Amino acid sequence: MRTYNFERVREDSYNELEKKKKEMKYINRLNFKIEKEQMYIRETSNKEYDNLYNIYDEEKLYNLRIHKKSIDKFSSEERNEKKLINLKVLYCEFKECRFENIEFIGCIFIGNVFLKCDFENVIFKDCKFYNEEDDINIFKDECKLREVRFNNSNIEKIKFENIGLKNVYIKESNLNGSIFNKCIMKEVIICDSDLSSIKILRPKHLDISFEDYYLSKFDEHTFIDKVDLKKKDKNEYIDICKVYKDISTKFEANRLSNIGGEYYYIAKLIEKNGLKGIAKLKSMIYWALCGYGERPTYALITSLEIVLVFAILYMITGLNIGGELVNYKSALRGNVDVASINKDFINSLYFSIVTFTTVGYGDITPVGFFSTLLSAIEMLLGVTMVGIWTATLSRKITK
Repeated sequence: MRTYNFERVREDSYNELEKKKKEMKYINRLNFKIEKEQMYIRETSNKEYDNLYNIYDEEKLYNLRIHKKSIDKFSSEERNEKKLINLKVLYCEFKECRFENIEFIGCIFIGNVFLKCDFENVIFKDCKFYNEEDDINIFKDECKLREVRFNNSNIEKIKFENIGLKNVYIKESNLNGSIFNKCIMKEVIICDSDLSSIKILRPKHLDISFEDYYLSKFDEHTFIDKVDLKKKDKNEYIDICKVYKDISTKFEANRLSNIGGEYYYIAKLIEKNGLKGIAKLKSMIYWALCGYGERPTYALITSLEIVLVFAILYMITGLNIGGELVNYKSALRGNVDVASINKDFINSLYFSIVTFTTVGYGDITPVGFFSTLLSAIEMLLGVTMVGIWTATLSRKITK
């Protein structure tokens, strides 16, 4: 009983991402065409960012292509603070630029593209990255965000694609509809933010945590994909397991218990991969019996397997069916009456079912010590499995 189809949600999210990319290209082409005479390209061949691109408070950057520059605030000799206030950056392209030790306060970023840019020790406070016309911002092509903070900012519907985020702190901000595609996310901390409809697709590394004073908002469209688990050691499995358990807790805190259960199931699967010995065996049994409490069909399938196995064992150990003895020990030596196998198997299966369900009509009885012992074991397993299946099913239904 799955409540979350990861493949379908992932496909829908990719389609949404491609649609936004096409819209973004159209917006940029249109604006660049209209404002062609106002275009100003700042580009050098120096990759070490020797030349600064100075920006003033309340300046408006519109339709600029700024390449290979280190972005800085123009400052006088009397005042050397890197705080940019009420800046407007509209429909610009930044390529191989460096933003370092800057605080943006009350700034507006609309329809911009950031390619291979480095952001280090940057603060966005009370900033806006979205407008009602869906003119989104895109960070892609190996951009790096290190020691970046978003405080009380609207970073709605931003597209982050194939970038790295490390030591990023997001507090009281709106990420509604944002997409993170194939990103490396290390030590990303989220506090009291809106993650409705956020999509994290195919993360290369996933290390996010929540430090909520109130509650970060999730909805039924919030989607965090499964991380690639290739070549992980035990500690990494434990860390990733903790991430998905935190995600599960946040969904349940937002009264989305069904989805929260799916992420709990993923967390337990990841945890199983990092276990060894008896601990791993216990986890595998727990998975097979009921899917860690999230798959009632697993309990049903396991019950059917038990019934079938015991039906075969009864044919070997012996049953008394209406005064006729059924015992296929001789089949192990190759002496078997093929014509009677189907009939005897049906009778053995019937006896296995009534024994498993503890009904026991008495029309078929076990013969000998081993057959009696098997029936006792099956009754105990039946009582246990019926209870597990009922409890798991009830838990999923009540969610």
